[in-house]
Amino acid sequence: MSRRGNLYKHRGIREKVSGHKKIGLEYDIHEYASRLEARMAKLLIAGGIKFRPHVKFQCWGRGPECKPFTYEVDFVFNEPQKFVGISQIVNGIEVKGVLSEHDLLRIDGLKYDHDVRVYIAVEPLIEMWEREGMKKKSAQSGSAIGGKE
Repeated sequence: MSRRGNLYKHRGIREKVSGHKKIGLEYDIHEYASRLEARMAKLLIAGGIKFRPHVKFQCWGRGPECKPFTYEVDFVFNEPQKFVGISQIVNGIEVKGVLSEHDLLRIDGLKYDHDVRVYIAVEPLIEMWEREGMKKKSAQSGSAIGGKE
């Protein structure tokens, strides 16, 4: 079996997360496609960051094929956000266990077609946010904004 085949051998374990009403969503419980996505949702909810889960966009591919595709973004924010570890302001987060070139091309298509800037968060970044918080610490209070204190 190829190395790539080994990376995708196991499917994500779905997990339900509660607390979505706190950020203004109609339904309190939402099911995520993996534990890693669920961890990201818990971080955003704990930080009071308003988002919509699993938002679909119609995009056009880049390169020789240029086929249309539907891209479902894991988390789209109500307002653009700036997080520790990400240099730019983003409109959403896509969670990936394994990053591929295909993922980068899809993100590029989303930015080009809809002017939506999505960052791909992998597990080490999510682990850092769980330890240190997602927002920079306030200089006066020393507490994390949108994260653990």
